[in-house]
Amino acid sequence: MYNGKRGQSLLVIVLLISVVFTLVATASYRFTTETQTSKLQEESVRTLAAADSGIERGLQIAASQASYSRNFTQAFSGTNATLAGINQAASTINISKTPATSFVTSTIEKDEQYLFFLYDYPNGTNYFRNNFNFYFGAPGNTCGASRTLPAVELTVIYGTGTASDEVVRLVVDPCRDAATGPKITSSDISNIRPGAACSPTCSVGGTSFSRYGDMTTLRPFYVSKNPKILIVRVLFAPTVIGFQTLNPGNPFVQFSAQGQKIQVKAVSNTGVSKVVSLFKSNPQIPADLFVTTF
Repeated sequence: MYNGKRGQSLLVIVLLISVVFTLVATASYRFTTETQTSKLQEESVRTLAAADSGIERGLQIAASQASYSRNFTQAFSGTNATLAGINQAASTINISKTPATSFVTSTIEKDEQYLFFLYDYPNGTNYFRNNFNFYFGAPGNTCGASRTLPAVELTVIYGTGTASDEVVRLVVDPCRDAATGPKITSSDISNIRPGAACSPTCSVGGTSFSRYGDMTTLRPFYVSKNPKILIVRVLFAPTVIGFQTLNPGNPFVQFSAQGQKIQVKAVSNTGVSKVVSLFKSNPQIPADLFVTTF
């Protein structure tokens, strides 16, 4: 006699086995993925730590060498450093001290200053006597009661050896003629320059600025004097400062190197790589050395 239910148990068993295999495969894939992710994170942390170690080693080397380019095997030779899991032959430390036609600082806070070197520190044999522009203020900065547009005080120090004309100073305040708000006032208005507005913005090294000025007024001193340092003190609001020669396309008209760039690339044995860069500026003097506030 024919039984229409025959074989249903086998079908159910096959379906159950399929479900079990699917669950096992899913769990296995998820476990494998999580394991790979964890291993990648571990490799990333290990490689980043090695890159940070390379920066520390680079700072030690930069103290005695202006430029340097070696792999980890050479750079860490004789230091007894242990860099487990790192391909030291593929990992590199590069230190460069290169003149340029433009330079941009990090953010300078209100009442702080930046020393821009106009000679090849520390040798002092080549002096920059060409004209150049300096840039400050960000797009959208304004004057008024809630002033966000900074002013800058410029001080040029020369190495003439003569008591007179060793220091020249002026102030650039775009808000000097503003009706309201904090500003710099003086009976000698000629020493307070307004600066020029960028239209609509000026760009130096990928950074946008709203105001600029030039060193034309001080340039006569460049002809016969040896300018060493330009001190830029920021007033009223923080800003980034940009410097650019008036002929940025001319590689022969360049500022002296303002510091050393240390770039480290660390590579793990599995191929994970991390790059860390650091700029070590030339010596800076705190603003409190020149200005005392109460």
